[in-house]
Amino acid sequence: MAAEGDDDDGGDGQGQLVEGDVTVDGRRWHFYYAGDPAAQTVVVVHGFHGSGAFFEGLLRDLAADGWLAIAPDLPGHGGSDPWDPREPAEEQWRMLAAFLGALEVPPAAIVGHSRGGAVAIQLAARRPERVRALVLVSSGGLPFRSGTLDLVRMVADPGALTPSLVSRLRASSAAAKGYDEARARAMGQGRLERDLGMLLPSVLAPTLVLWGAQDPTVPGDVSERLARGIPGARLVVLDGVGHLPFIEAPDELSRLVRGFLREHLPPD
Repeated sequence: MAAEGDDDDGGDGQGQLVEGDVTVDGRRWHFYYAGDPAAQTVVVVHGFHGSGAFFEGLLRDLAADGWLAIAPDLPGHGGSDPWDPREPAEEQWRMLAAFLGALEVPPAAIVGHSRGGAVAIQLAARRPERVRALVLVSSGGLPFRSGTLDLVRMVADPGALTPSLVSRLRASSAAAKGYDEARARAMGQGRLERDLGMLLPSVLAPTLVLWGAQDPTVPGDVSERLARGIPGARLVVLDGVGHLPFIEAPDELSRLVRGFLREHLPPD
């Protein structure tokens, strides 16, 4: 895996979080990774207005168990190049496929949260040779009436959100406004996929669907329909958890993801 300007703080990336950049089709992607670059790979895709930075704990846990874990900031998000809202939006799954190709990532497990779950579904259905296992966390991908997008109300226990974390989440949200403006315009024009129901039978990778029982953003029937539509998918409901399990229940999320991947993409 090659990247531009890796910042490894004097280490080799194994057992610690490393940041890197790579230019893909003229866009600079910022990403985070941990683990042995020669190991089986897990790619974590953030959701609405998010960043790979919020999955640091999961990346470290995956690396400790022997995987290479990578979490990019999608274009227009986090530390990646901003998106000019006047520029047409692109399907993020296509951009993700190009990113993985640029890093020469072999077929990998994909973990997608919220909107990142929809990106992961599209990649798994349209580039099945790239996806060996799939984990959907509080995932979108089917039409639904969205609940709250207020950060404080997304969690079952507001105490999980420290002032510092809220500040980081809001800064991440602000950084993604350009892409979201372009995306909203493209969706209004019917240029981006919204209902992925027809794609679900084409997802061939073993799939785990995780949903928080107190998710106020994505209703539970979405996860149920995803699990029914993807052949052989397994649904697990997290009690007492809202829309951000990587913040509210990081240990449980890590345990479930790693347990599933041991079955379907064991580390070398």
